[in-house]
Amino acid sequence: MTDDRSWDQTWLALRQRRAFAAASVLGAFVCQLLPSPWWTLVGLAMPISTLTLLHRWPCPRCHEPFVGAGLALFRDTCASCALPAFCQVSEVNSLAFSHDGQGRTLDLRLRRSLAGAQVFGGVAVGLMAIWYRGTSWMVVGLVSAAILGGVWLWRDEPRGYRLTRLLLALQVVRIIWPPVAYSLILGWHVDLIRRPGSANLSLGTHAQFFLGTATGTWEVAVNFFALLALLALWGAKPRPAPTPISPNEAA
Repeated sequence: MTDDRSWDQTWLALRQRRAFAAASVLGAFVCQLLPSPWWTLVGLAMPISTLTLLHRWPCPRCHEPFVGAGLALFRDTCASCALPAFCQVSEVNSLAFSHDGQGRTLDLRLRRSLAGAQVFGGVAVGLMAIWYRGTSWMVVGLVSAAILGGVWLWRDEPRGYRLTRLLLALQVVRIIWPPVAYSLILGWHVDLIRRPGSANLSLGTHAQFFLGTATGTWEVAVNFFALLALLALWGAKPRPAPTPISPNEAA
């Protein structure tokens, strides 16, 4: 049986992760005010690392991630077993315990919206490559991965989650740091773009892939659409298959 002191320490860890996550988001905005491109990358790394730790914090009762899937990072109850946050150890046995496996599943509309955006991005990149006659094995691979990932995610298949997370991760940062340049956009984007002496927002739909060399000044862009979509999918799983009913139970 867990004693009160260790139980309090458990909740203290959750409070600390929430505080670090909130502080890192504020710190990320401060970093955007500093002139060096390094600070832009540091400002991106801080919330990603702390929000990942918050996402992975396990519920002390069911041991599933407390926040579950999606963007509700400061939940009042566990997404899987409905344990109230910061409750007393004496309350646990008196609280209803239900663990139906739904805590790490995405809302149907959110999942299909992300899947549709993924398919749209893949088709857009393919059409642009054909229009500008820039088809290559790399473009063909990206188009195929985006479309397949979106279709599989729409159908709630595990491989769709894995592939979509990978493609979103590749879109979070675009960088020009002479002589190196990298950019990947597959559909929707909401970007914070940093250049020497300036910062601006850009949003819309676009399809772009570039990996090569560049000259001139540096530029760093953070795609917040890809970042939030990746965060929503982090740790998400397909809906569990319904338990079959035996003939005896049906009777």
